[in-house]
Amino acid sequence: MTLSGTDGLSCNVTGTFTQEGNNAANLNVFDTSITFTGTGCPVTGTLTGLGFESNVDYIGFDNNPGPFLYAVSSSSADVIEIQ
Repeated sequence: MTLSGTDGLSCNVTGTFTQEGNNAANLNVFDTSITFTGTGCPVTGTLTGLGFESNVDYIGFDNNPGPFLYAVSSSSADVIEIQ
């Protein structure tokens, strides 16, 4: 799947979540690539790594109902929650 948008703070986001494998054990695991441009972004450049989907708000930012997408960087301590 592809994603794009802005957070209202001049941060633009584009990216992809590509399903890893096609068997039942891998249906909820994704290769991710998310690029952040503009000002006010939580990270700069492109975050690549693994992702997953969940109905649980693990970060608890605003307690909205799911589903949520999570992207975990393979090269830093960054974790991104997308709703």
